[in-house]
Amino acid sequence: NAVVEGLNYAGVIVGSAKNTVIKNITVNGSSAASSEFGSISGIIVGRAENVTAEKITINNSSASTTLFATSATVETAGGFAGAFSGRISDIKLNGASVKSGTVAGGLVGNGSAVNIQKAEINASVNGKISGGVIGSLETPTGTSVSNCFVSGSVNGDVLAAGIIAEGGSDSGYLAKAATALISDTVVTAKANAEISAAVIAKADKETFSDNDKNKTDIFSNVYYSSYTNESVFGTQELNSYQNTSFAATDLSAVKCVIGGTEKSFITLDGERTVLGDSDIVLAAGTGTYKSFELCGHSFALESVVSDPNGVVVYNAEDSSLGADGAIDGAKIVFKYNDGLEIAIPVAYSSLLAGSGTKADPYTVGTADEFAVMMQNGTNSGVYYKLTADIDLSGVKSAESFGGILDGANHVVYDFCGSSLFDEISGTVKNLGVVGFDIDSDSSLTLGALAGTLNGALIENCAVIADINASGKVQDAGIIAGRAVNGTKIENCITSGRVLGSKVIAAGGLVGDAYNAQINNCVSTAYVSVGGYAGGLVGDAEYSTVSNSVFGNMVVSSEKKAGNIAGRFADTSKAENVLFDGRTSRNQVAAADGSESGMRSFSTKDLSAAALSGFVTTDGYAIPASLKSSESSAKFATAVEFAAMTIKYVSGMNVGTALNYTDIKIAAQVNSNAVSVDRTNGLVITLMKNKDFGDTDNRIARYANPASEGSATVSYSIVDSTKALNGKLVGVMLKSKLEDSANSFGFFTKIGSEIRTINGVSVTDGGIYVDLSLPIGYGYKVKATDADGNALEVKKADNEGRFIKTGKSESVDITFEIVRSEPDWGVRSVWSVIGK
Repeated sequence: NAVVEGLNYAGVIVGSAKNTVIKNITVNGSSAASSEFGSISGIIVGRAENVTAEKITINNSSASTTLFATSATVETAGGFAGAFSGRISDIKLNGASVKSGTVAGGLVGNGSAVNIQKAEINASVNGKISGGVIGSLETPTGTSVSNCFVSGSVNGDVLAAGIIAEGGSDSGYLAKAATALISDTVVTAKANAEISAAVIAKADKETFSDNDKNKTDIFSNVYYSSYTNESVFGTQELNSYQNTSFAATDLSAVKCVIGGTEKSFITLDGERTVLGDSDIVLAAGTGTYKSFELCGHSFALESVVSDPNGVVVYNAEDSSLGADGAIDGAKIVFKYNDGLEIAIPVAYSSLLAGSGTKADPYTVGTADEFAVMMQNGTNSGVYYKLTADIDLSGVKSAESFGGILDGANHVVYDFCGSSLFDEISGTVKNLGVVGFDIDSDSSLTLGALAGTLNGALIENCAVIADINASGKVQDAGIIAGRAVNGTKIENCITSGRVLGSKVIAAGGLVGDAYNAQINNCVSTAYVSVGGYAGGLVGDAEYSTVSNSVFGNMVVSSEKKAGNIAGRFADTSKAENVLFDGRTSRNQVAAADGSESGMRSFSTKDLSAAALSGFVTTDGYAIPASLKSSESSAKFATAVEFAAMTIKYVSGMNVGTALNYTDIKIAAQVNSNAVSVDRTNGLVITLMKNKDFGDTDNRIARYANPASEGSATVSYSIVDSTKALNGKLVGVMLKSKLEDSANSFGFFTKIGSEIRTINGVSVTDGGIYVDLSLPIGYGYKVKATDADGNALEVKKADNEGRFIKTGKSESVDITFEIVRSEPDWGVRSVWSVIGK
């Protein structure tokens, strides 16, 4: 019952220790608190350097720092020590409380070269950065955590993890590591923070780089439950490097063998289904689901509940399950001692036919069956196959999919919400995804199929979707927001649009690619975001893109738009990647980074199967595997629609200015399904097509960015010099600076014509005008609105004049030609040479 308070260091046994052995200690009902900025506290010792500790028991005791950190200070607290280097073995914490203004750890707050063996930790840990075992490591080198059991709660404002909140920095760690960082350890503690994880929340991205050759498994026999903590790691960098060396076993990956067939969910048959002891196959451990041992720790079943509560009822007397009514999305949660919770989905046995094997996949032909597949998608190695096109308008998003889905050239359509799956780590192939309306302001990553592709394979898919990203969304793409950890995207075509003014990276395929491969793909999506915008990928690092095509426009308000990639790091490689120079806004392949292996081609060339393995259509050539005779009518139409080429005429006074006057649409597509919305740019819809007549969501292609409005422009040219009257002069109008795709020009006779152009798009609050005149002549511009009020005119660098039209629907422009002495320079030199 000791109460210890210190300024800089506080510990119930010792405030600060160096080169010391601490053993055979029991502390009951005691507390240690430090009160200065930058102070350190621990239940046993505040600050410990090169300390050996063994046979320690701590019951109902606490360590805390009483101040919150400033920008220049860090407060640290730990269940054993606030700051520690050395070895701890055979330690038990029961009902411990650790609280710090900055870093908190169940055993160690801040550690360096920490060796922990045989620890049982039951603690409540609270800080900005909180770890169930270690709050923060300076470097993982020289550290190991083994034979540990971690329960309780871990809460952080910024980071929280069941074992290590922040893993430190050491670019050579993997090459040097001779032993596992974490081994023979079970985590049942719940981690809660802005970034949270079961094992490690955050580490410097170079620490676990897969470019190094690790000598040993970094994780060995590490166990967690995805029902308690969704992921092993908390950050994109760690998930990008995740491989078998970092594998942890999910205890919620249990199987059910009712009826003799192993499935990834419990099948309910009628009103009452009895669970035999051997009907539930554990993911790890020895024993039954009612009582088992794992890493020397015993778990006994204490209760069974359903999530949502009350949907399914468990009768403990006969171990039976019962349900009455819909059970979509329901899970059974087995609750054990020490906070372990394992969840497994439930479904009516009649919903899915098949056994889930490669030879006999589960068959999916209705929205209900698709929902069941989504509920049970967390388990890897389970096979599914579509038997029909499916309307998903009533289906909700799911957390993850690790199975193998063969769409069999069928289509799913009319889905609304966030990404279909938050994460896909399995395979999706031969699937059409059409008319998806994806909208989120809370997800970090957003795409039609997934927020994140984590080691996934996506092949032979056609995806047409509207992706509207706002709020917290960082990365967005038609297929997925992010593609990491060896993800492969092959033989796919996408269209639709990606919008988001605050998005960091967006692409026609994926927003951010990190250690990913893209091959034989086509995108005709329109991408317009704040940050990096790419026709195929927004931002690419350690990735390859090959034999692929983009045919549309990309826009970035931060001027980070490239027709292939917004940013293509030198660590990435492109080979034979092409974009349509006729539809693009410029000839930039990548706004930042390397453009090697990227080229501009004409629409005609890209329609002629210029790439190996591509075949011709009525539009762009596409990967041959997408053009199958076994495709459903909806799938075939979706592919043709996405591949459709759009030709537009500029530089001519034909019809309405900036309108597309020549639109080529595939023969299989209903050509009457074309609509132009002047406020949202050119929108080509497939709503009335015979194959998609029953859809609610708009299935659309987008081209030409939306303008802020439009105006009718009339102009005349007068010559105050009297030298050019009657001559033809070139007049250029642009709706946006540096936007050749939205420019048009006219040859106009000076002094005799008033030209009127309808529907000129207004962007940046006005329009840009310029005259092409002989050397020695210049011009002045006056502009008025419909009421005769003068409009502001100012010079625009290399773009003539900018007329601030505002909301004026009518603009009258007068060009006055005057004598001008040109600046001495190249233009003057050439005029002399010409004479």
